Amino acid sequence: MYLLIPGRHQLLTNFQFSYLENILSQGLAAKRDAFGHAIPHTEPVTAIIFAVTSANHSGTRRNPLPFYLRAIAIEAMGNALSVPVFSYGVDDVGNLSNFADYTIKRIRHDSDFQFDLTPENTVVLCSTPYCRCMPILVIPFCPRSWRISAPGNITSLCPGISWRK
Repeated sequence: MYLLIPGRHQLLTNFQFSYLENILSQGLAAKRDAFGHAIPHTEPVTAIIFAVTSANHSGTRRNPLPFYLRAIAIEAMGNALSVPVFSYGVDDVGNLSNFADYTIKRIRHDSDFQFDLTPENTVVLCSTPYCRCMPILVIPFCPRSWRISAPGNITSLCPGISWRK
């Protein structure tokens, strides 16, 4: 079974690392999906897949880091986990009504068909509510006590910082 983690991944946190370690050691039995339902998957995780969105953007307020630096950070974190970790760039293509489909197809294509992600073999981890449109189970990837804002909105909280540096 796969874990799919879509997002810009400008920053990886200790919380995320610990959360992944917990899933790898304890499984998904105690986890709930975004709607509070039990996760029906009991098989162990065999790979973690990061879909790095806006991979074709860098040096902007919302995407200060280029894809290759985000992929290096994911690889460094993944080296400490007990399953293989893969990162795939997903270009910003504007407002697509089928962005979830596009993301899954990009991963299938870019992995040379190694990963054919379906609801039967994949659980999505995401910290932002808008990802609930993914046609795969979604479980929250952040502490429930946090108020989640879209990643780009966080940069507006620090107006004095030059995001291009």
